[in-house]
Amino acid sequence: MRKLAILLISLGVCLGVAGARLIWIGQASQVQASREFGQSRTPELSRISFPKQHQSYVVLEGATEENLLRGPARVLTSARAGEIGNSIIAAHRDTQFRVLKDVRLGDSITVEAGGQAHLYRVVDLQKIQPEDDRFLRPSSQAVLTLVTCYPFYFVGPAPKRYIVRAELVSPGA
Repeated sequence: MRKLAILLISLGVCLGVAGARLIWIGQASQVQASREFGQSRTPELSRISFPKQHQSYVVLEGATEENLLRGPARVLTSARAGEIGNSIIAAHRDTQFRVLKDVRLGDSITVEAGGQAHLYRVVDLQKIQPEDDRFLRPSSQAVLTLVTCYPFYFVGPAPKRYIVRAELVSPGA
């Protein structure tokens, strides 16, 4: 019984360290990306801001596994911010996109890209099954789709996806 207890405690410590490492990688990457974003207005970086929640994050290009460890990432086959079409940004629920749990209908989201700021207004919040792809489809309107796993405080691979859909209110200036 004592060996089992030691094994379980050791396993818990290992999982805790692994989780802390992932959070640290994401935060350190965001600090570095914020510096890079502030120094140049390149198309490879953009910034998403949630004014009501007082949060902002640098968005990387390409929703690869590596980029998602570093922060939010735009799906390359989706539209760019401010363009007609569906601009899709994904991030992990236990790091940067935990903020989505506090986003409400009508909230503003700003995406800065290429020296322009695009203002979006949240029009839909959905919890969906992973195979439901209707929010990932192209759009004839300028929309922003934010995707993360759900529930937010789930241990292990989450069974659902949380979708925040926003419409472009004011194109960049």
